Parts: sequence; structure tokens; C-alpha cells
Amino acid sequence: PNATTGGIVRTTTTPGAILQVVSTAKTDAWSASVGASATSAVITGLTVDIAPSSTSNKVLILCHISGTMSGSIWQNWSLTRGGSKLDAATGDQHGSNRKRNTVGGLPYTNTEIMNNYFFNFLDSPSSTSTQTYGIVFTNGAGGSSGTAYINQGTSSDDASRGSYTSTITAMEVAG
Repeated sequence: PNATTGGIVRTTTTPGAILQVVSTAKTDAWSASVGASATSAVITGLTVDIAPSSTSNKVLILCHISGTMSGSIWQNWSLTRGGSKLDAATGDQHGSNRKRNTVGGLPYTNTEIMNNYFFNFLDSPSSTSTQTYGIVFTNGAGGSSGTAYINQGTSSDDASRGSYTSTITAMEVAG
């Protein structure tokens, strides 16, 4: 194990070999008011740090988000590196108004029902410095603010409602 990150470290350099795995499971609730067309700060507790052992190695990110938003609003989630959206992990610009994100949609909008978003992305940080990956939320509504939720909807405590987990995993892949 890596003493700093707690991840698993492998010493082989065979291309494609997984050299280390670091994962974070966010089990607590998170919510934030997000203005019209605005982006939240990086979601607290849903980040992972990994230091590649070579500049030629890549980092495979696997992510699951259990989230929702108040109102009938497009839900957009994006991968970040170093606190900023990772351009390589966002869609191309189509037209002048579309938001560029990693994953999203206009799913069921009851704030008590979590929607599940999954993605993976192979990043090439070209660095041996510690890389911090995380997730941000972008409000898809052009004219109204709303509240984004992770792992739990509104505060109603009801036996028919659940609490959930979101995860982000980083794997160093030998180049």
C-alpha cells in the first residue's frame, strides 16, 4: 500500500498494468444552491488524489454520482482536475448556448428520487505530481436557480426515502 494515499501500488511497468488504485466513497448528503447556468464548487468529499509514478502513465477515472436537482432542470456533472473542469472530459461545443459537461440529462425531477450517473475517463496528466480529481454540478436552467443534491434529497425523514453513496476511483495505468 502507498503510505500517503492508502491506495494499492504495483511495481510492474508493463503497458496497461494497473499500478495503483485510490477510491473515495461519499456516504453523507451534500446540497448546494446553484444559480441559473452557474457551476457549483467541487463537491465536498467526492474527490480523489493520485500521484502517477511516471509522466507517461495515464489515470483512469471511474465515477458514480447519485444526485438530483430541484425543479425540472437539466442536471450536468463534470470531472475536474485541480479544481477546474477537465476540458478533455467534456463534450464539444455544439451551438453557442449548450453547456459543456461530462455527463447529464433531464431525468425524473422529484428531489426525493436520486438519479444515477456513471462515467469513466482516461486522463493523461503528463505529471508525477499529485492530481486531485473531483466533480462539479452545472445548473442547466438558463433562467432559474435551484438546489443540487448528492446521496439524499430534501430533508424529509420518511421510511420510503433512502440515503445513497457516490464514488470516484482513480487508477494509475502504466504507459
